Amino acid sequence: MTDKIAPGVGNIYKFKVHNQSSFSVKYNLNMLETMQYDVNMKYKLKKNGNYVIGNATTWVEPSQLNLSNLVLSSNSFDNYELEWRWFDSPNDNIVGINMTGNYTLNIKVDFEEI
Repeated sequence: MTDKIAPGVGNIYKFKVHNQSSFSVKYNLNMLETMQYDVNMKYKLKKNGNYVIGNATTWVEPSQLNLSNLVLSSNSFDNYELEWRWFDSPNDNIVGINMTGNYTLNIKVDFEEI
């Protein structure tokens, strides 16, 4: 994997939500994009091998990367695969010429004992 992104480039980011406690939890998963320029980045998300946001042919905007009220038993985990792709758009050259910052997608997980 490279640390550079460009139009037409995509990849998968894998992460795990792990409940190491002795009780079940309910959790929310929220993602927030931080970018100075309007990049045409789209996503899909799989949980334990199944699409939960988007599907094999449908990509979504970063603002749609939210899941709520997910239950996780004690001493268990959920595996996630975040697929991302920068789709071509009319402003790609402007973004490429002016881009000096980073593109960031923050993943926030909130837990609550149930």
